[in-house]
Amino acid sequence: MMSPAEEETVAALTLLFTKVAELEQMSIREMLTPGRYDQYKATLDEAYDALVTMEDALNSLGTKLEYQHWRISSAFEELKPLSMQPRSLVDIALDTFEQDIQRKERKFQQP
Repeated sequence: MMSPAEEETVAALTLLFTKVAELEQMSIREMLTPGRYDQYKATLDEAYDALVTMEDALNSLGTKLEYQHWRISSAFEELKPLSMQPRSLVDIALDTFEQDIQRKERKFQQP
C-alpha cells in the first residue's frame, strides 16, 4: 500500500510523461492558431510543476536512503567487534601446545 506522498509522486510522474507527450505532438506552425499558444504555455507549466514534484520526491527519498545507509553502517561498525569470535581456552591451550612442539622440533633440528 502506497502512502499519500508516494501516490502523489506516481501521479506526478504519470502527468509529466503525459505532458511531454502532448508537447511532442504540438507543431510550431500551430502556435499561430488562436488559443494554441495559451494551451502550449499551460501544458508546459503543468509539465514543469510535475517535474518539480518529482525532483522534491527524489531528493527526499535520497535523503532517506542516505540516512538509512548511515544508520545501518554506523550500527554495523559499532557491533563489528562483538561479531568476532573470542578465542576459547581450548584454542589458547592448543596454540600454546603447538608453539611448544615447534620450539622442541627446532631444538632437535639444530646441530
